[in-house]
Amino acid sequence: MEKEKFVFSPDVKDLREIDKIVEQIDRYGSRDEFLRESIDMMITWWRNPLDMTKKSAELWSDYTPEMKSQIKEMAPEFYNQMESPAGADNKKSYLETFTEKVQKSRNFLKSRKITVFKECIPSSSPPLMNKLHTRFFPSKIVTCLLAKSVVENIEQNNSEWIDYESFRKNSFEEVLEISKIIKQYEDENKVSRNERISTGFPAFHEKTFENKEDELKNMLRIKASKERFLEQFVGPTTRAIHQNSNGTISGMLNDTGLVQIRKKDDSLLEITLSEDGIKFLMLPNPIIDNQNLKHSMSKEEKDFILVKVMPIFDLEKRIISGIMKSIEKSQDMDTKQIDAIIDIVKTKWFNDKSNTSQIEKYNLKRVDEDYWKNVRISTMGRLSEIGAIKWIIEKGSSVYLSRVFWEDLTCKPEEIMMMIQKNKKN
Repeated sequence: MEKEKFVFSPDVKDLREIDKIVEQIDRYGSRDEFLRESIDMMITWWRNPLDMTKKSAELWSDYTPEMKSQIKEMAPEFYNQMESPAGADNKKSYLETFTEKVQKSRNFLKSRKITVFKECIPSSSPPLMNKLHTRFFPSKIVTCLLAKSVVENIEQNNSEWIDYESFRKNSFEEVLEISKIIKQYEDENKVSRNERISTGFPAFHEKTFENKEDELKNMLRIKASKERFLEQFVGPTTRAIHQNSNGTISGMLNDTGLVQIRKKDDSLLEITLSEDGIKFLMLPNPIIDNQNLKHSMSKEEKDFILVKVMPIFDLEKRIISGIMKSIEKSQDMDTKQIDAIIDIVKTKWFNDKSNTSQIEKYNLKRVDEDYWKNVRISTMGRLSEIGAIKWIIEKGSSVYLSRVFWEDLTCKPEEIMMMIQKNKKN
């Protein structure tokens, strides 16, 4: 018997009020988060009313000053309880709680040997990284979430393998929560576009529309944003994988060798961390470990990516090598110069007869200006994230500086641009 599906859609008036709350209260990054917690609160109220005090304590840190002022006047005892040191224990930030979960996973897994399953579903092994993978940090977050789920399953079922589709669905809400925290920090501190850590995360632009058709289109855009992130950083849906006849699974985690994915039966898949995934998990991260939102990668993580991840992709590795050698000589390069290097490297790679099968397999185009422009943007974004180069945008123009050059500079971006232009004239 097919399970009955239940669909509920709030009317436009409700959505307008929800949007106001999402906009005004830092706790929520989307309507989905608000509705999910609202349902959870009501279930708790009717099923476990004694737990409502704990729920109230969790909400307290997100109350606005006006709300706290009203509660202080109407319920001073409750206000004092929430503001007391004892109450403060319940008000850990989401990142602090996330850090504790990650550390528990690290402690649990550091002495446990993960089984290497020889018949895992391989990556499609593309020669280039996906141009939509503009940052590595989202893969760190998803790796941590997978580790948490693996540890929980070992404790409950004594198995390190978890259901692939369930992990795919359940991880997204926590990704959104972290994305919200980072974006809020970047907005408050006016972080420039080229330095935004949130670039690799899903962006939700929620609005209330009077027209139901426009409202439906907006909801579909939100759904597409979610699916796009999951497909790029976790992997395709199980259904899409079964429809794929080449027997591989794409996605950042499998492409970079951080996970193992296997068939459980004809319709189900399971996922767990690989040995490299465990190594990546163990490396410190400034945001996860120190709540430092200025940097997304530690030196150890950057070295891991340069040594273990980038060499997996043959053409990507050659392009990066060509760019790094040239930029170290000239100290700075603009987009035209980067494009010229990419063109030289890719032309040589395409002319190598041993790569003919890959060219056909991945439908790579020798000449496609927009495609190779996007390759350059994503490649330089990743190199900037790991500190291999410094990316500066001034008056709409991008310039990339070598690490040796920019680490010694304390100038503002516009001053650096003037210095570069002056040197070129001389």
